Amino acid sequence: MFQVRFSKITISMVFSLILTSCGGGSDTKSQPDPFALVGAEGLYDGMSISEKSKVSKLILNDGTFYIVQFAYQDSSTIAYFATGKGSLSDGVFRSNYFRFVSVSDKGYTPNPVYSFQGSIVTSSYGINGPRLLSSSINHLPLAFTVDFDVLSYEPQYQQVANLLDVVGSYSGAISFGSSDYQATLPPSRDLTTLTVDASGALKGTTNNGCTFSGSFAPYQRGNVFNASIIFDDVPCTFAKINVTGHAYFEPNTKRLYVLTMQPDGVEGAVFTGFKN
Repeated sequence: MFQVRFSKITISMVFSLILTSCGGGSDTKSQPDPFALVGAEGLYDGMSISEKSKVSKLILNDGTFYIVQFAYQDSSTIAYFATGKGSLSDGVFRSNYFRFVSVSDKGYTPNPVYSFQGSIVTSSYGINGPRLLSSSINHLPLAFTVDFDVLSYEPQYQQVANLLDVVGSYSGAISFGSSDYQATLPPSRDLTTLTVDASGALKGTTNNGCTFSGSFAPYQRGNVFNASIIFDDVPCTFAKINVTGHAYFEPNTKRLYVLTMQPDGVEGAVFTGFKN
């Protein structure tokens, strides 16, 4: 059974942005490299001091965002990921509803009813960072706020997505979970080997014999990929189900993230692994 540990949850959204503008000449590419950031978009990475765990955030130019937090003192197991959509207005980024998907038994309780908002403290935009992100989240039904630790902006977000960067074999785990309190799907985690070829086709095998396939394609902006996975029949947890979302790669750690949801937006699957 899940146990709530909201006092240690670290989802955030108050931004501190310090950007250095830089000039440039003409560039005929459709997506400059690097390109100017829009609103709160970017990839953010760091540690939660309260949870003693790794946290990663991706915010896309259209306001779609993902938050990944690893388990307490365990950088190999994802405790939850969250996904939703927000918008920037009058210096405040708001999301009135997003899905919080628990994918482990590390003490987090799924609940789709969350709202967060964060103020941009310094709105000086430019082409390059550094940008820092810290924030808090309001859990409206229980009327409390939890704080979040500072994350650093990862400049590789401003590179053009290239499939050749992610080609290879990865060893990690795929985790499954639900954002529904009444879920019949318990969180699960399967050790997984995943491969990506130069065309963006991916294939994977888990330690319990599940196989799956799918594809990556560069997203319209940023060093991000559209991701689609379809699982084969049993013993797959999501047997014959297609999930979609986004993927990104950390070149400094050689770590790949694939964050996906089912069409109903209730249950999700997340893969994270290191390139071999």
